[in-house]
Amino acid sequence: MDAVQAIAEPRRRRILQLIWDRELAAGNIAARFDVSFGAVSQHLKVLKDAGLVLLRKDGTKRYYR
Repeated sequence: MDAVQAIAEPRRRRILQLIWDRELAAGNIAARFDVSFGAVSQHLKVLKDAGLVLLRKDGTKRYYR
């Protein structure tokens, strides 16, 4: 999926707004949505695969920017 297709989904655009100028843990991102953590995790994967977010792992935590 390319970047344009990735940001076509409203929740993905909201995720990008949340992490635009700061790094957040996946759990903190998911807490701001009314869907499951798994659903938000899939959105984050799409954004990462499209090259729109960076992932940093620290132990069991995943941080996105």
